[in-house]
Amino acid sequence: MTLNLSTELREFVEQEIRAGHYPNEGAAVADALLRMKEERERLAWLRAAVKEGADSLDRGEGRPWDLEDTLRRLDER
Repeated sequence: MTLNLSTELREFVEQEIRAGHYPNEGAAVADALLRMKEERERLAWLRAAVKEGADSLDRGEGRPWDLEDTLRRLDER
């Protein structure tokens, strides 16, 4: 695989290698891709959770939120 990186990104990868964070360019790119994959998975989970909550509210299953009660319960923990 051949990658064309901007000068800024190429310099960043080289800096990370010099700092000892990665042994080579391939390891830096592999780590970046793994982090991007994990971020997208977390984002998909978050979107699904928000949709589930919104759907629940649309069905009338919500309940009023009480700030004082929430703060009290947090203090109890």
